Parts: sequence; structure tokens; C-alpha cells
Amino acid sequence: MPPRFHSPSPLQFLAWVVVLAVLVTALQGSGFDLGDLVDGVPHMGRLLGEMSPPSFARIDSIVRVMGETVSMAVAGASVGIVLSFGFAIAASRAQTLHRGLYYVSRALIAL
Repeated sequence: MPPRFHSPSPLQFLAWVVVLAVLVTALQGSGFDLGDLVDGVPHMGRLLGEMSPPSFARIDSIVRVMGETVSMAVAGASVGIVLSFGFAIAASRAQTLHRGLYYVSRALIAL
């Protein structure tokens, strides 16, 4: 076998098996069916046909919903920034007095 190809270690092989099992379980749990996807191709073409040329008749509701989406994104990012400062301080050895809080913070950041 060429040097660029190597046999995976047992741990790597197990990791790939777990990833494949999670993928198969997710596909089964979501009800994914390749036949339905293939049967839906004509509907996708019809949808693309309806999208061209674009209609601006409902532009006011579209802009309103887009504004709500941007507002939610800004709010979520703001909460994330505030929480990240707290976790950063708690995950710092120099700033955290309790070792348990240090390890819990590090574990949560690693997720």
C-alpha cells in the first residue's frame, strides 16, 4: 500500500462506524426516502419556474419577515457574546477560584 494510504487505527475505524450509524439513524428518523426525492424533481423545476420572474406584490411582508429574522440573529449573537465572556472568565485558571467550575466551563466550551 502506498505510504499516503494507511490503515485506520481501531479507534479511527470505530469513530467512522459511529458516524455512519448516526447518519443512518438520522436519515431513518427524518423519513428520508430517495424515491420521494427523485419523484419531487419535477416539482422543484415547477417551483423554480414560478420564482422567475420575481413578483414584488408582497414585498412589504417579505421585508417585515426579513427584519424579524435579522432581529433574532442580532439578539442571539448578543446573548452568545455575553455568555462567552462569562465562560471565558470561568474557564481561565487565573480567574476561577473553584476547580470544578473551571472544568465544567471548559467542558461546555468544548461542546
